[in-house]
Amino acid sequence: MIKVLNIRNYRSLRDVCFELAPLTVITGANGSGKSNVFRVLALLKAAANGRFAETLAAEGGMPGALFAGPEHLNHAQAREGIVEGTPRKKRIELSLGVDFNGLRFELVAGLPPQQSHEESFFTHDPDIKTETLWRGKRTPKSTLLARKAAIVPLESGLQSLASQESMLWQLSHQVLLPELTEMRTQLATMRLYHGFSSEAHSVIRQARIGFRSDYLADDGGNLTSVLANIQMIGDLPAFDDAISRAFEGAKVRIERDAEGRFHLRWHQFGLLRPLSAAELSDGTLRFLCLLAALHAPRDSAVLAFNEPELSLYPELLPELARQFRLAARQSQVIVVSHSRVLVQALEDFGDAHMVGLKREFGASIVEGQGILNRPSF
Repeated sequence: MIKVLNIRNYRSLRDVCFELAPLTVITGANGSGKSNVFRVLALLKAAANGRFAETLAAEGGMPGALFAGPEHLNHAQAREGIVEGTPRKKRIELSLGVDFNGLRFELVAGLPPQQSHEESFFTHDPDIKTETLWRGKRTPKSTLLARKAAIVPLESGLQSLASQESMLWQLSHQVLLPELTEMRTQLATMRLYHGFSSEAHSVIRQARIGFRSDYLADDGGNLTSVLANIQMIGDLPAFDDAISRAFEGAKVRIERDAEGRFHLRWHQFGLLRPLSAAELSDGTLRFLCLLAALHAPRDSAVLAFNEPELSLYPELLPELARQFRLAARQSQVIVVSHSRVLVQALEDFGDAHMVGLKREFGASIVEGQGILNRPSF
């Protein structure tokens, strides 16, 4: 699982480093930086899948991703509660670091060099400065692979890389290094869920041709296929129990028509016929998506959920918290939430690791963290 996340100069996360556990809850007020942590996980996954530049572009490009605050905080201003920006003396760089059970990876990127002869079309692309893969404490001996600018030294000679994409992707089929494959696989297979579109014409409300699905897609588009797989080879009693506890006496089944389309059928006491996905409320359908992600037949190393409480009735949140805790026995579960009901329910279990974020002078910081209890990276 992910042991440590180390983030510098990404949006409000000027310099944040914290440990994670099998079940980690990241919470804080609006604007504290919670969703930025979730975006960092998405960027790391994108780097492993060759979509680092594309993912950054979707959120405004490299200039919009960089921390917008001052380079240094004037202590006199801080005592007065005032922060004023001053011109930067150094070029700002984004750093994303992750520790998977002692195997560590760091990517450092900045803005592309200024064009001296003509304006470039791609001024919002990331320019990867360095990437390092190492195990344990970072030393020359523990370094397994290191990139500087667009060059990686390999046993076969110097390898040139595209400046905007990670070596995790570009070297994945060229370098026979088990640790590189391990890091890329761990990052690429993280399952990240940020809401599910449930309007009338959304894919999760429609009957679709079914196929074997071991895990729920990010948008929930294969919901019926995952539910069918749970019905066929998954832990159906545990899934049925979760539905019944949340909606007393309810049960969900998938039916297949002659054309191969999968139809969701919601059975509940008091109803003369089962309901289809098109008839379910937004909250009920989204709760089903969350359960499908948590009960998918194939376990994922990391499951992360950003504000899973959206559209859910507060009385459902204690059961959702219980499901997160049960899932954390097989996978690492990361929950990003500002719902007091959900956070309190998770905290009451006693085995959740709580990470509180707050904003101080424009930058996010970890509540209660100081020099002595900040993890090393």
